[in-house]
Amino acid sequence: MDVVLSFLGYALCAVIVFALVFMLWAILRYSIVSPWMTRDSMAALRRPDLDGTGRLVGFALPIEAGDFYDAAPFLQRLEFVLVAPSGQRWEIGRFYPLVPRHVRENRKVHGTKHLPIASDQGKGVYVLLADGAVAHQPLGSGSQVTLVCRSLRELARFRVAGND
Repeated sequence: MDVVLSFLGYALCAVIVFALVFMLWAILRYSIVSPWMTRDSMAALRRPDLDGTGRLVGFALPIEAGDFYDAAPFLQRLEFVLVAPSGQRWEIGRFYPLVPRHVRENRKVHGTKHLPIASDQGKGVYVLLADGAVAHQPLGSGSQVTLVCRSLRELARFRVAGND
């Protein structure tokens, strides 16, 4: 009986130590490594690498992606709401640069196979699909997406909501 209790005690200790090491790894990964990997993101935001990003995600990015990242008036804003012509509201945390280093890291962080273009303040991610449409993927949903608009050109026409 003492051997069994001793074994269970060691096993419980091992599980607790493993859980703590895993939690420490997660904290370090998402609070130190991820920001380091995506450093200089504001500077890279207006300089997309469409060819490199296209090779990384496996499809050619639409030419309008370069125009969107060059001219969208709200691209460098943080934590705001975009309103579609239909009245649908979309919360935006920030836009992500279309640079392979950033795309690779943001795909890992959000767990998406699509091309992440913006965060949803912790609730999900906005992604660019292979057909050029912009969709919202909720956190932890795998591949379930909700269509936001048919193109980045259409997204550029959304208006920024006032402080209401």
